[in-house]
Amino acid sequence: MVHQIRGAIMTRLTTGFAGSALLACAGFAQAEDISATALFAAYERNQIVAEDGYNGRRITISGRVSAIEDAMMGASAVFLAAGENGKSVRCHFPKNAKPELAGVKVGDQVTFACTVEYRMNSTIHASSCSRN
Repeated sequence: MVHQIRGAIMTRLTTGFAGSALLACAGFAQAEDISATALFAAYERNQIVAEDGYNGRRITISGRVSAIEDAMMGASAVFLAAGENGKSVRCHFPKNAKPELAGVKVGDQVTFACTVEYRMNSTIHASSCSRN
């Protein structure tokens, strides 16, 4: 049934003007720019529509840095605050991105270009990020 719903949503999303109106109503920006808070809010409004609209798509995400950590195998991850109760967008950077992240600090307002992957609990994961 979920696949039927997703198929119906995608059909409506790709049918010209009506699809554009539905996309705008669902909370998707027509441009490639979105705040971490707005991205998370889109997933909370309707996760099925948000997954179909964002997962696998390269977008520009802006927000306030809430944490920076080493990820697996020498890569880095920067968390952008996306609301209350620990909601965040985890931006995964490749191993060679450490020099471009050297000046980033918790509390900074930043913008990253990333590919949205998925939401798990209170975190949206984005990969292949670069500093904008």
